[in-house]
Amino acid sequence: LITVIAALCLFTTVKTDITGLQVQTVKTGNNVTMKCDQIIDNNKDNIDLNVAWYKQSLGNVPKLIVRLMVSKKSMRFSTDFAASPFKFDGDTFDLSINETVEEDAAVYYCGKISKSGVVEFESGTRLIVEVFYYFFFSGSATDYTVKVNQVIILLLTKVSAAEKSEICI
Repeated sequence: LITVIAALCLFTTVKTDITGLQVQTVKTGNNVTMKCDQIIDNNKDNIDLNVAWYKQSLGNVPKLIVRLMVSKKSMRFSTDFAASPFKFDGDTFDLSINETVEEDAAVYYCGKISKSGVVEFESGTRLIVEVFYYFFFSGSATDYTVKVNQVIILLLTKVSAAEKSEICI
């Protein structure tokens, strides 16, 4: 009997409510808005509902950005994001980032927090921030849009094949 119970425990799967990961791309300096899929209304079923946005940068655990107490319509920012460019629509709790920078690239989650403190996520948004780099060749500037962590081959018009450059960003 103990062997059967141990075998069942080994093959137990974990169920998650995350149904999909949306991808949004934005250029540095531009604004972006990510939708919160949680229904925010002030009916009696949601009187104790809390909704929160989390940011998960590559290789890190999710960090709380802001928490909304629906019944009071009050937001509380975490100390890490107190002076941030994040803005919120009070009716939908969509997350807007003004003048994006490279460090804004991450996965963002909007989730509801139960009375017991358990956070439930249904979906997330991977934000890709395109970074502008300027390269100077023979006194003239050439503007390239590149994505972080990709290898870019610079094929310059008016430059011979021997002068083509390969860089890693």
